[in-house]
Amino acid sequence: MSRLVRSTRQPQSPGFTLVELLVVVSIIALLLALLTPTLSRAREMTKSVACRSNLHQMGNGLQTYLATYKYYPGGHTAGGVGTYVVWAPRIRMYCGYNSELFNCPVAPAIQRWKTVIDPALNLPKRWGYLANERPLYWNTPFSYGYNNWGQGQDFSQPQWGLGGYAEWRIQGNAEDWDALEASRVRVPADMIAVGDSKSEGVWDAFIDPQPGEVREWPNDPHLQKSNILFCDAHVETLAIAELVDPFTNDHGKSRWNNDNQRH
Repeated sequence: MSRLVRSTRQPQSPGFTLVELLVVVSIIALLLALLTPTLSRAREMTKSVACRSNLHQMGNGLQTYLATYKYYPGGHTAGGVGTYVVWAPRIRMYCGYNSELFNCPVAPAIQRWKTVIDPALNLPKRWGYLANERPLYWNTPFSYGYNNWGQGQDFSQPQWGLGGYAEWRIQGNAEDWDALEASRVRVPADMIAVGDSKSEGVWDAFIDPQPGEVREWPNDPHLQKSNILFCDAHVETLAIAELVDPFTNDHGKSRWNNDNQRH
């Protein structure tokens, strides 16, 4: 007696056609095109947040420096020893000597500050630098700038910034261009201290708002905006037009000056 054998094979489903595959690929490509700018913007925003955190920690270090010395740290040395940047290492003393805080996350490698100890330099521990530490010079690329002169550098007037020179008085010069006494900042919450700086190898560690000093304007690497630390340690993200001549209004100009007035 013959057996009937039932087949268990199922009919095969037809595969994707070429047209269907092309449609799927096109949809994926479209989604990627839509998402890429969003993801890129999210990455840039994350870097901006990290930059703001750096500045805020610098601000905390600055507050401790002010509580200790009653003066702002001064911008740089003048004469005799070369032009060393001093505001950054002096603030760094109260940030655990963490040089990495002074590197904006979007800055190129050339602007990054690394602690380098070189016994051949034969330098003392001074101005916040460690013994034999390679100092920052006026032409060292750097990613953050200090408001040393305010809205102008006019030696016939009282200084408007936070103090351009360090130990200026010791050299027998006019007292008012030395590090600024803390009490002279009339409105700390409305005075610029430090901000994003351009990388040009010319006074990178300082920012100024004057029309004729475009290369010393703050940089705007965060979606066309600049992160700015104020003297009370808070941080704002501002467009260049809110910060510098000839674009900004009277309030924007006054924020550079210790008397909180435009000049």
